[in-house]
Amino acid sequence: MSCGLLASGLDSRDERRGRRAVTDPREPAGPITHSSLSGLTPPRGRVRPTLIGPRTVTALRRGLETDRLTWGSRALSLTGLCIAGYLAYSYVRGQAPVCEITSGCETVANSDYARPWGIPLPLFGVVGYLLLFVTACARGQRARTAGMVLTVIAIGASAVLTYLELEVIHAVCIWCVASATCASLHVIVNSARYVRGEPNIA
Repeated sequence: MSCGLLASGLDSRDERRGRRAVTDPREPAGPITHSSLSGLTPPRGRVRPTLIGPRTVTALRRGLETDRLTWGSRALSLTGLCIAGYLAYSYVRGQAPVCEITSGCETVANSDYARPWGIPLPLFGVVGYLLLFVTACARGQRARTAGMVLTVIAIGASAVLTYLELEVIHAVCIWCVASATCASLHVIVNSARYVRGEPNIA
């Protein structure tokens, strides 16, 4: 009796499969050939998988290698921004910057040249380094030109401040030296970016 029930179950399963093969419009009516597949279109809403070609890989590699100067400019801008921000914070609160090597930081902060027109001098540095970071993040040759101009202004201001520290104030601020070092490195990096121009990664 169990064998009869198993046979009847298999027969009913085969009948259901046959009925589905006849009534289901999704199943092909005949044998699948190349000509029948050529007319099929992928369903809407699905994205065809794409592969990255060798030209795209080469362009991305070239762009990353060229953007090393850009990342260097951004890093220098953020470093200078941190230095100028700390000095501006100290100047606004009326505190002397921490200077473990020499005592020249307090002397420079209390000099008449530390607040031109009543504005703390490090605030100019904050604005300058912030603009340098913006030009390093922007694309195009105009942004590189603007970054080069700002770099020249920054190194000029650092040179004037260094002269005042050595010849007029007779004290050296280590934070100002660090900012001048960032400005000097900026000249090298932004000059190379300006001469090389915008990378073509298309």
